[in-house]
Amino acid sequence: MKRNVYRNPVLGGAQTYARSGAEIRLLRMRTLLGTVLLASLLGSEASAQRRVRVLGTLATDSVTFQVGARDDGDAGLLATHGNSTVWCGADPRMIRNWVRGSLMVLDSVGAQELRGPALIGACGIRLVRTADGTVIELAEPGKPARLAAHSNLVDAHRLLGWLDAAADAGDAAMHPEPTAPPPAVASSHPAYFEFQVEKQAMPLPGSPQPSYPSMLRAASVTGEVIAQFVVDTSGMVEQDTFKVLKSTHDLFTQAVRQTLPQMRYSPAVVGGRKVRQLVQTPFVFTAK
Repeated sequence: MKRNVYRNPVLGGAQTYARSGAEIRLLRMRTLLGTVLLASLLGSEASAQRRVRVLGTLATDSVTFQVGARDDGDAGLLATHGNSTVWCGADPRMIRNWVRGSLMVLDSVGAQELRGPALIGACGIRLVRTADGTVIELAEPGKPARLAAHSNLVDAHRLLGWLDAAADAGDAAMHPEPTAPPPAVASSHPAYFEFQVEKQAMPLPGSPQPSYPSMLRAASVTGEVIAQFVVDTSGMVEQDTFKVLKSTHDLFTQAVRQTLPQMRYSPAVVGGRKVRQLVQTPFVFTAK
């Protein structure tokens, strides 16, 4: 029987077989199918990353977190460290529950270290409240953290706010609304995120700030509100976009809400034109 030399394109190298021509053709077909399957698997992860609609980016230590939603409805984040990128995501309901549990840990007072709940999806992610800020951990259940990045509390709250918005986007992807009439002119242009604009929306000098609630001032109660809202192209806050990401007291929230209609901003700019921007900003109340 004629000996055939067969080169394996997946494993590499030449191997000699004492096989018939039909067997050689069958082996080549199997190898070709294996090569196509391998290429498909390698390409699927890259395509999944390309499908993520990024809503916010946080760079801390040597890790970049891009929060967003995929067109299959999953919400979460892409964590990039060096040349490695991993998707940490889950369905919107799990994301919201995880955000709620993580907020309780971040807002806890008096603890030296608290570990938040683990989000079990494509990978495990957990927020750890420390004495000087927050640690973002990526780890599979029951295994030590394979990646840890330090962050301050404001950026950690910002990350959770983006994840909450990503859950909304995931819901919209899974349950698209029926075709509706064109939106009004005021809302026909998308709101940009801070990392997408060339010049960010900034409060104008002399723009009013929230008044310190007299009852809380008298009691020497300090606190803060982290708010999210859209600033339009005229520099005014769109009231129906106001959302509280964190608040230490309802009276502080009320003070911020009451002041927003009077606040004035210099609008964000992209390509020389004014655009709407989604703003996340802290309002700190400190008794003097």
